[in-house]
This record gives sequence, structure tokens and C-alpha cells, in this order.
Amino acid sequence: MGTVYPYFRPYLRALALDTRWAFFAPNPTRGRTLRYTVEDAQGARHEFRPTESLARWEPGYFRLTTLYAALRPDAPALVASAGRYLCRRHAALAPRSVTFVLRDGRVVTPEEYLAGARPLDDGHVEERLLPEVACGPAASAG
Repeated sequence: MGTVYPYFRPYLRALALDTRWAFFAPNPTRGRTLRYTVEDAQGARHEFRPTESLARWEPGYFRLTTLYAALRPDAPALVASAGRYLCRRHAALAPRSVTFVLRDGRVVTPEEYLAGARPLDDGHVEERLLPEVACGPAASAG
């Protein structure tokens, strides 16, 4: 990065332009989507796919996808905070809990891609379940 990077780094970070751009070979990044399920007071489960349903031109797209990309098993405080936020956001469902599912895509070979496979197709992802976040009186605070 040389000697210029330290001067531009604050601006790059503020605009989220300091990301790793590894679209292509030899080591492309794995895609990630996040899904979450809200269980309501009656036990019915409602699935949401925020990273798949947000349009890129929506004002909150970048902020929300960046937040959702940061959710991971080794950041329980962030998972709990995001879960409490979603409890409040879906208050009309009378939520009992929120459960996150991280879906990491695998790298698709050129042959698989030409055959129609995509990194985030259901058959090409590893799913990781994050700990359930309970909703309740504490979730409605703040």
C-alpha cells in the first residue's frame, strides 16, 4: 500500500471502500447471506432473508448488509444486539425469539458455473446456526 495509504485510510474506512476485492481467481471470496427466523408467541416461525431481499439502491442496503456480514459465532454481543433489534422491529408478531442462520457459499468451479451453479445456491452453501436470541421485556428497552 505504500506510504500514501495511511493518509487515505480514514476516508476509505468511512466510505467502506477498504474492503477486500477478491472477485476472481486464484482465490475469490466466498459469498455470504444471512437469514433469520422469528418465532412468535404461538410458536409459528417466520423466515426473513434480508441480504437476499434488499435492493442495492435502497438507502439502508449497505449499512444492513455490512451489519449482517459482521454477525458470527465469536461475536455473541453483536448477535444479541442484532437479535434484540429484530425483536423490536417485528413487534407486531409478538416475537418469542430470533435465530440467525449464516449461509457461506463455496467457491464454484468454472465448469460448475457454466452448468448453472452459483456460489449461494442452496446446494452450494454451508449453514451455521447462531445461538437463539430471546425476545421479551428486555428486548423492547432501548
